[in-house]
Amino acid sequence: MSKPVSTLHLRMKTLKLSHGQALRVMTVTGLAAGMTDTALNSMVKKFRLNGLPFEKKEEGANQWEETVYHYEHLVELALALKMLSDGMAFRHIVSLLTKYRSKLHRFYVDALLAADTGMGSPRTIVNPEPLKGELPEARISGLYLEFTALARHGVMSASEPRLISPWMAVERYMASYDGLYPFPLIMLSQICQRVLKVAEGTPPVKRGRRA
Repeated sequence: MSKPVSTLHLRMKTLKLSHGQALRVMTVTGLAAGMTDTALNSMVKKFRLNGLPFEKKEEGANQWEETVYHYEHLVELALALKMLSDGMAFRHIVSLLTKYRSKLHRFYVDALLAADTGMGSPRTIVNPEPLKGELPEARISGLYLEFTALARHGVMSASEPRLISPWMAVERYMASYDGLYPFPLIMLSQICQRVLKVAEGTPPVKRGRRA
């Protein structure tokens, strides 16, 4: 059963994490799989120097430890790491997430609110003749993020991102392309749910005494 919209809005709005806590969220969610703590910290700092997930005016004193990560910042960072693990070039990730930031921030909210209701309501796909090891049916739900991005010879082309339903996601995954290899869809509702849950349970990070 979906949680009351007002409750989810409140949880998103009041979420505030430090830089250290944000790194821990990325690790616990599995979005930084394969990265050591040092590598993750370096990558996040590299993203930040390129305006992700904060605009320059949000940096304040530009001290990693003093910056406050809100819900949208955490999801944007999680999304960047997911796209990186999917094989997208660093420059393309920064370009997409910063160019469409305002629209994507709305998507981060919508993807959480409609994770199992409305456009993201569960669908059941029936397998009429299951082969050995196959399930007779599969249940899908949540909203998926599609950039409609293609890369050829190191050059990326993309249209504005959009949120699509579970059924549209299946159609997109099953489509056939001749010589074109679009970037994979992103299960945005799942990422948003996981990020919020882990973030809310992340304790403060103890900082050592400075010399």
